[in-house]
Amino acid sequence: MPMGVLVIKKLKNPMSLGLLCGAWGYAFCLNNRAFAWRLDAFQDGASTVLMDNTLIVLVCTLLFSLPARLHFDNLLHQESLMKPTHIIALLLLPLNFLLTACSGTSGEKEEVTPAVKEHTVLAVLWQQNAAEYRALCYQAFNSAKRKIQRSGLSDQPLALITDIDETVLDNSPYSGMQILYDRAFDREDWIEWGLQKSAKALPGAVAFFRYADSMGVEVFYISNRYEEQLAETLENMAALGLPNADAEHVFLKTNSSEKQSRRDRVLEEHHVLMYLGDNLSDLSSVFDGQGTVQRNLLVDELSDAFGDRFIVFPNATYGDWESKGIYESGRDWTDAQRDSIRRAKVVSYK
Repeated sequence: MPMGVLVIKKLKNPMSLGLLCGAWGYAFCLNNRAFAWRLDAFQDGASTVLMDNTLIVLVCTLLFSLPARLHFDNLLHQESLMKPTHIIALLLLPLNFLLTACSGTSGEKEEVTPAVKEHTVLAVLWQQNAAEYRALCYQAFNSAKRKIQRSGLSDQPLALITDIDETVLDNSPYSGMQILYDRAFDREDWIEWGLQKSAKALPGAVAFFRYADSMGVEVFYISNRYEEQLAETLENMAALGLPNADAEHVFLKTNSSEKQSRRDRVLEEHHVLMYLGDNLSDLSSVFDGQGTVQRNLLVDELSDAFGDRFIVFPNATYGDWESKGIYESGRDWTDAQRDSIRRAKVVSYK
């Protein structure tokens, strides 16, 4: 006999049937209360395995109650189920489950919406506290220093090209504000942070760039900070004692985020020893616009260049690895969809 029929045949009391229906749906609601308003994830292909399985559970559970409904006529002959209250309880079994499971989702939607930047907490804490982060910065600058020491003579003046944010300057306080105030990246917030002129240098940064300058290596800074931030950026850098903190050596973003045209300006008259950055596009245009698979393939192909011509700095908070990799350049994802995408791309042994 089908399981659904067995359950209902054992329940002679209409109150028991009602409690079963309510508990059944309520348990589903508690465990999957965000499910109903995330159906858009299925349409966009952004659903996770958990969400897929939840849908399967919902469908199967509804089907679970159908055998009982089909057996309804037989049960009507039982005296204990002849009362109208018994009939209503049976008729509403599947509907009760569905409505109860989905009820309250609109009222609780705001509560279960994932925080915009909560997923970056550990990354920011790591940057601000981990001795391992400092060690990686020193390691990168030591590699760059050895590159200068190994460099030979050149017909052109020697130079190096470096990014600024998370390569020279530490902007983790801005990321911290995003977490505490639950805010996505905002141009005005970013400009406000720059106007503080309080960003500290990465561990080892000032000493390295001063060393490069003392060895006759001209330092050029190419950053995607907004052009209107030039004045405060130069003041911040000069206050830290960084060399070449002037408009002739600092090229910020104008119309495009691509950096090759600005690198070409330096290459016209200089022999560039190395490129420093926390993002692969800081190093070469071959990485521009690439997704996760291609970025990794290119890194493997260019593996000998890292620690020599390319010096990479750690940044687990933001970058092309996230925007063009994890989110595949999708700018219109909702916060819920981004949360689903992140979870879907986590590799687990279970």
